[in-house]
Amino acid sequence: MMKGFFNRIWARKFLRPGRQSGNIEFIKQRASQFSGSNIETVGQILGFVKKMGEGQPGARNEMSVDARRRANVEHILRKNEIGGCGDAAVIFAQLARAKGIPVRLVDAVMKGYDGRGDFRGHVFADVFINDKWITVEPVAGRVIGKGYNRIGKDRTIISYIPYAKGLDFSSMGTTTLKAIRRKSSKFLQPG
Repeated sequence: MMKGFFNRIWARKFLRPGRQSGNIEFIKQRASQFSGSNIETVGQILGFVKKMGEGQPGARNEMSVDARRRANVEHILRKNEIGGCGDAAVIFAQLARAKGIPVRLVDAVMKGYDGRGDFRGHVFADVFINDKWITVEPVAGRVIGKGYNRIGKDRTIISYIPYAKGLDFSSMGTTTLKAIRRKSSKFLQPG
């Protein structure tokens, strides 16, 4: 019983908008289209974010990782363009928070990645529902439940190790590729 109480207190921290939010009233207005229980609302927002990202394979290449990690949610929503997992996660988080659901972003590095070549990371979100954190993958529009895994293009399961959690990339200190590599480096596995 005490654990649930402390979890609820801790989760309140993740109701605040992050520095990358932009105009909170605009976000609340966009979130007003979602309704129902917290679980139903999470499902609706996941579907919205996934649909926003569909059919935009080139969007992620138009901006650098650093620029995407600094973009604010209002700007991304107004452009109606998701460039990858990071954009999907910050949009999901802010819309869910606007509906009173605590959300924390989770930056993760692929298990087994040795630090060579292109960075192998992914962004998930944890939502606080019924006194527990539940992992979701906003870019794919799916609930994972527990753990940080996603399904690859070849239908294999890819596991990730979280290295930062917070309100947004700014609060986690992961707004540049250099910062991402530095923070995740202690979780890399030598090849």
